[in-house]
Amino acid sequence: MTTLHHFIFLFLIASATALQLVTKTKVPGVSREQMHTFLATPTNWPTIVASSQSVRPSSGRGNPVDKPLSIGEEVDEIFGLPPILPLSVCWVCEKTDVSNGDLAFFSEQGLRNVARSEER
Repeated sequence: MTTLHHFIFLFLIASATALQLVTKTKVPGVSREQMHTFLATPTNWPTIVASSQSVRPSSGRGNPVDKPLSIGEEVDEIFGLPPILPLSVCWVCEKTDVSNGDLAFFSEQGLRNVARSEER
């Protein structure tokens, strides 16, 4: 996928209680199913999200992070400046529907002292 041209539109919507990131993609020659699988697989996130350093299975659940997450599965995303400033957010998959392109992750805890109830 490194040779593909891709267009990613990011919209950041902030409010007093929530942070929401909405991404729309259209990659010539890549099917909706392939794109959905790629985005739903947490190990791919560091290649497309500048602040993401790595992902790991959530301490609450042991689901794998190298395959698309199903509803209810969790992943910890590590960002910041590890090991100096290792920040993390636990994301839970709330929606995954290949047929209409819906994919939603939510973090109830958010990032302590920075943001709460985040959506991706």
